[in-house]
Amino acid sequence: MSHSDRIKVLRMWIPAALLITFFCLVTFAAVQQNIRSNANDPQIQLAEDTANYLTTTGADPKTLVGIPIDIRKSIAPFGNIYNEKYGVLAGGGSIDGQAPIPPAGVFEYVLAHGEDRFTWEPAEGVRIAAVMTKSERASSSVQYVLLGRSMREIEIREHDIAMMIGIAWIVALVIAAAYSLVVVRNKPRHE
Repeated sequence: MSHSDRIKVLRMWIPAALLITFFCLVTFAAVQQNIRSNANDPQIQLAEDTANYLTTTGADPKTLVGIPIDIRKSIAPFGNIYNEKYGVLAGGGSIDGQAPIPPAGVFEYVLAHGEDRFTWEPAEGVRIAAVMTKSERASSSVQYVLLGRSMREIEIREHDIAMMIGIAWIVALVIAAAYSLVVVRNKPRHE
């Protein structure tokens, strides 16, 4: 293959490679965002229902958190309830026996906006899909309701999707290169 034929193949392949790369990246971003946003679905409902129940009944927070969950080991949803000074009122989820406390900025955001949905790493290697909302009693004390669950399975799914799209990307690039080569080789030569 001559140098000019190689240039022709590259000129044909590079735009195709850029389009293939763009569409693979967009596909991955869309699927990853869908997987991640769905990770909050149970927590949204549970946090809102718990906060509403606390507001309307004045129930003792300790009666609402359920069985203790070691969030290092379990992927089960857990609930923790905090007071207006960010202290733990009731903790269903714990790390090393202690209910973790989100950063102060999360509490401040929830106080101002009513709810926050965030990814939280309360300890190294422990990532949580979390939703925090607030409950306000007639006595004007604010209680913060945090519902979360491990992102371990979500991260496995994201990795699997990345691998599938990566393989599809490589295959598509190879097919585009082969097609470009065949077209250039079979193109009639002009003297």
